[in-house]
Amino acid sequence: NNPHLEIIKTADQMHYYKNDLFTFKAKVGNVGRKTATNVTLTDNFPREMEIVGSRPKGVMSNGKWSYNVGTLTPGQGRMVDFIFRLKSNINLGEKPLALTNLITASSNETDSVVDGATIVVRNHTATEELSIFTSWKGIDTKTFNGETGEEVTLKIIMDGGSSPYDIVINWGDGEVNKFFDVPSQETKTSTHTYTSPGNYEVEIKATDQFGKTTFSRTILHIK
Repeated sequence: NNPHLEIIKTADQMHYYKNDLFTFKAKVGNVGRKTATNVTLTDNFPREMEIVGSRPKGVMSNGKWSYNVGTLTPGQGRMVDFIFRLKSNINLGEKPLALTNLITASSNETDSVVDGATIVVRNHTATEELSIFTSWKGIDTKTFNGETGEEVTLKIIMDGGSSPYDIVINWGDGEVNKFFDVPSQETKTSTHTYTSPGNYEVEIKATDQFGKTTFSRTILHIK
């Protein structure tokens, strides 16, 4: 029989580049059975970010954004939109920067509730196509023939897209190898031995930081 506030904060996307505008949404609602009065929202955004605009406008004070929603009856809610950008004096390195934006909702009758959304900001825009470079040992690279019981070595180098990368190697006989957070131009080596003759499709799946995916497929003829 009391008011009860619920706050949900979301980002329009998780990954951004340095010069992008970062967009967030927040929804506050009264999911209780009585009216909540003097409902106030306070957005605590990271010091690396600056606010470009919000709807409703709100008030900026001491590096925080606040807005007085007023009264929320049972089942009633309000939506807020935010736009931020990275401060111009922030220098990003090679690693992505994770930023968490928190918002707090409070009222005269309830305890404060908090929710947040995290984004990842990268330094530059990738312009090159995501590419997989491979080399083989234990396989004749002209015919792609190999021998049962002999070790096959596969070396992989990734380039383009936005590093780091996740790599999945399916050897075609049920064996799967995985590498995570692989930097650009770093060599990853995987070995495998086929126990039965046959034609096996080796599939390499590579995914970059922003979810872009590419494949490389090779048919090996194991005698």
